[in-house]
Amino acid sequence: MANQQDIHLSETHLNAAIAHMQSLGIPTSPANIRVWYDYSEGENEDLNLAIDELRSASISFDPDLNYELYNRFYGELPNEQLEKFRAQLRSITTELGLELTGLNPDSGECESALAIAEKALADGCELDALKTITQQLIAESRKVVEQNNQMGQIVKSMQSKMSSLEVNLERASTEALTDKLTGIANRRAYDKKLDDVLMRLKPQSQTSLLMIDIDHFKRFNDTHGHLMGDKVLRFVAQMIKKVIKGDDFLARTGGEEFQLILEDCPLDDAVNIAEKIRQTIGSAHLTKGKERTPVGHVTLSIGVAHLSTEETRNDLINRVDKYLYEAKAKGRNRVVSNLETASA
Repeated sequence: MANQQDIHLSETHLNAAIAHMQSLGIPTSPANIRVWYDYSEGENEDLNLAIDELRSASISFDPDLNYELYNRFYGELPNEQLEKFRAQLRSITTELGLELTGLNPDSGECESALAIAEKALADGCELDALKTITQQLIAESRKVVEQNNQMGQIVKSMQSKMSSLEVNLERASTEALTDKLTGIANRRAYDKKLDDVLMRLKPQSQTSLLMIDIDHFKRFNDTHGHLMGDKVLRFVAQMIKKVIKGDDFLARTGGEEFQLILEDCPLDDAVNIAEKIRQTIGSAHLTKGKERTPVGHVTLSIGVAHLSTEETRNDLINRVDKYLYEAKAKGRNRVVSNLETASA
C-alpha cells in the first residue's frame, strides 16, 4: 500500500511539473523536468523561492534561464548535453578505429585506448571520464601519426575534432562547477573540494571551514525584488573574494549560503578572517537603480569550525551548521565558533 501511495504521489508531482512547464512554455527535457518536479514537490525551499520570485517578476523562462536554474541547484551537466558529447566521441572512435585497421603493431596502444573508450561510452561515462578518454586518444593518435607518415593527414583531421571536443568538455566541466549567478564555485565543486581536503587531512593539519549566511535575505528579496537580491549575492561573493587569499576556496552552496574552506589556517585566524568578512560587508552602503536609492546594509551570520580527523564529514557539517544557527539565535550579524567567539 505504501508503495502505491508513493507511486501516486510521484505521479501527482510529475503531472504538476508538466502542467507548470506547459503553462510557461518550457521544453520537457530531462533537466527541466527535474527542476520542475522538485518545484512541484516543494521540499527544496531555495529552489521554490527562486522560481516563485522569477514568476512574480514575470521573468520569461527561456532555455538559458532554465539551464541556470539547473546548474544553480544541482551543479551538474544535464544528461542531454552529456549525451551530445558522448555521441561526438563515439563518432570519433568509430572513424579512428576504421583508419587503424590493418596498420602495423605500433598502433596497438591506440587501439587499446579505443577499446577502453568504447567500453566507457557503452557504460554511459560521465564528464570527467569523457575528458580523460579524449586526452588519452589525442596522445595515442599523435604516436600513430609519428610512426605512420601515410596516416598523417587522416589522423590529424580526427585529432582536430578531438581537440575541439576536449575544449568543449573543459568548458562544460568549468560551467558544471561554477555558480552562474556569482561566478564562484557551486555546490558540486564545494562537495568535491571538501571531500578532497578531508581525504588529505592529517592530525596536525590546520584547516578551517566557514559557513556564511546572509541575514534576512528573503525579507530583502521581498522588499527590493529578485534582481536586487541577485545583485546582493554577487556583491557578497565579490567582497569575500577581496578579503581571502588566492588558495582559499569559496563556494555558493545554497540560495543565500556560502562556504569557505581555509587550508593551512588555524581556527583563531579563521575567526579573524570571518570577522573581517562580516565587517567589510556590513559597512558597505548598497543602492538601487540609477537614482542610487539607499537600500540599507547587508549583514552576515557566520559559523566557523576547525577540521578534525576524528569526526566524519557529516559531523563536521553539523558542527559548523550549529555554530551558524547559534549566530542567528544570538541576534545575527556575528561570528560563532568553538572558540566561543561572537561579535555584534
